[in-house]
Amino acid sequence: MPGGDAQPNGSLIEKVFQFHAESLTDTLKINPQETLERVAQVLEKARRIEFFAIGLSYPVAYTASCKFLLLGLPVAAQFDSHMQLISATQLKPGEHELVLHFAYDGGPPGDGAAVTLLVDGAEVGRGHVPQTTAYYFSFDETFNVGVDRGTPVTDDYPPVRNAFTGTIHGVRVDLAPQVPLDGAGRSRVATATAD
Repeated sequence: MPGGDAQPNGSLIEKVFQFHAESLTDTLKINPQETLERVAQVLEKARRIEFFAIGLSYPVAYTASCKFLLLGLPVAAQFDSHMQLISATQLKPGEHELVLHFAYDGGPPGDGAAVTLLVDGAEVGRGHVPQTTAYYFSFDETFNVGVDRGTPVTDDYPPVRNAFTGTIHGVRVDLAPQVPLDGAGRSRVATATAD
């Protein structure tokens, strides 16, 4: 523990206060005041603040959450990974931005892809799709938003009467530059379109 101006024979209380004073001074030295003010503004506007902790970091997260509560901020501290996931994925009523990053593995048509889901800029899930649609859908399949009128993507919802009941304000699809096919990929495309 840093000693600073505390006397070697000082009381425990003096040492604790000196340690905290030095920590605050060091924080101000390494963080410009403008940065701290921007962070404070974001925290003041937050609908909810979550501290997620693993292992021995929980006492720090819990202490911070108690201090935030004293300031009247909406805060919670979670140490259980299941509760962290539940808390991170709860959507409150109102507008939200959902982003799905789809990063194709770059192999031949039908190759896999890494998928990352973000809610309001925070990552809430990621995974890998081992296989994608290799070529194209039939003409009676549709590209629907908010409802699935063709073959369901998953059996988790019914094939009919499955419309989203909220409001979708917009959908944007950003396409990355196309990855050129290698020889095997060109051969697969030629074989599939030869019929």
